[in-house]
Amino acid sequence: MKHASLFLVFSLTIELLLIGCRKNESPSHEPDVYISGHETVGARSIATVWKNGIKTSLTKGLTTSIATGVFVSGPDVYVCGYEESAAGLFARVWKNGTLMSLTDARSAFINSIYISGNDVYVCGGRDGSAIIWKNGVATSLAPGGEELNSIYISGNDVYVCGFEFNSSVTRIAKCWKNGIATVLSDGTKDEIAEDIYVVGSNVYVCGIEFNGLKIVAKVWKNGVASNLTTIAQGSYATGIWTSGDDIYVSGYDRDRFIASIWKNGLASNLTPNATNSSATGICVSGADVYVCGYDDERGIREAKVWKNGIATALTDGTSRSEATAIFVK
Repeated sequence: MKHASLFLVFSLTIELLLIGCRKNESPSHEPDVYISGHETVGARSIATVWKNGIKTSLTKGLTTSIATGVFVSGPDVYVCGYEESAAGLFARVWKNGTLMSLTDARSAFINSIYISGNDVYVCGGRDGSAIIWKNGVATSLAPGGEELNSIYISGNDVYVCGFEFNSSVTRIAKCWKNGIATVLSDGTKDEIAEDIYVVGSNVYVCGIEFNGLKIVAKVWKNGVASNLTTIAQGSYATGIWTSGDDIYVSGYDRDRFIASIWKNGLASNLTPNATNSSATGICVSGADVYVCGYDDERGIREAKVWKNGIATALTDGTSRSEATAIFVK
């Protein structure tokens, strides 16, 4: 019996040690997924941000507002966009749901946001000019006829992309590094740079080319273009991300207006059972591919997020909504 008692004590001690070890193990943790967009209430759209599917409205619905970008830095959630009222169009930045002061906000809109250290960068346009705001102070890249769609900070370098009209009123796709432009298209056809991603010395840009009745989705790597489109009426590219040697692009198939992504040029449809859908942003975290956008599978345009191709609705489907950008932390 003595030996049995000792064995029982020993067994209990080992089990308690194992329980203690399990308590101290690092738990598996899903990343937080933030998505910007808007939801329509009555006659107006309301700028919205979702965290893991939980909605926060950024305005009270007294005006029309749309959130176009989201960036998370530490505990702080920054959202950019614009608000339209009888007084005009106003560029907007919200930090943790509170409106931040932004100089030169009137007659302006913001398409993209990036936080670097304590600095808040946003880009868009004002009165027809391409504008970068750093901590609320505006800098124009040209006197007029431009728009910036995306911003990316790498070290001390500020990259943006968008387009500029030439003398023939043709849109020329461009990217800028610290205010110095690189021309991506030759000006013979309308082309727009939609999103930019930088890894080391490599600059990746996605966008579109209007080629007659066809829209051609494109990727530029260090200024060299590759076409993604092979179908009849073409495709639209909206967002770009790289992971290792893989290049991911979000957008939609224009033949059937179906949300799509490309991995290294190979297309996959996200909504085979829905039309009028689009993938508007993409982010890769580890082995997982996250995409935001919208579809009308339940009969109304509805904001969605896809993880590895599996869709999750961000609303209950009773009101029209769209997702515009995604950030995975």
